Amino acid sequence: ILVENNMVKPIEEKDGRFITKKADKESHGFGIMNVRERVGVNGGSVEFSYTDTRFTTKILLPNVL
Repeated sequence: ILVENNMVKPIEEKDGRFITKKADKESHGFGIMNVRERVGVNGGSVEFSYTDTRFTTKILLPNVL
């Protein structure tokens, strides 16, 4: 699974985690954590990368079919 999103604001990281820029920070910022957990539980791997203009997520789930 490959997902790419355009972005206009630079990515911020702290202690290896991405920092949400949404106003209600207490209610946001769980998506990537949940993806990592679910992919790992199912024996897969996930990779997040980014450039100045694009955020990319690559997910590999073996034996899904």
